[in-house]
Amino acid sequence: METYSQKSHKDYHSAVEKCSQVTTLISNAEKLEELIKNPPPSEADVEVAKLLVMEKGEAIAQLKAKANKETISAAVAN
Repeated sequence: METYSQKSHKDYHSAVEKCSQVTTLISNAEKLEELIKNPPPSEADVEVAKLLVMEKGEAIAQLKAKANKETISAAVAN
């Protein structure tokens, strides 16, 4: 038979575990809210960004072949 102290101890640990579960649920909900507000980029967005970077890189390479530092800086700023 369990004593009052043993039962109280078990109840305490059960409450702590439930509190931990609630904290985890709240944390996960906050993360989900953040993802809804700021979703990660789609594959299409990533591909467009890659193309833009490649285009800028090609433009810089062409400018480097025939331009001075000021011309390159002006082109990168665009």
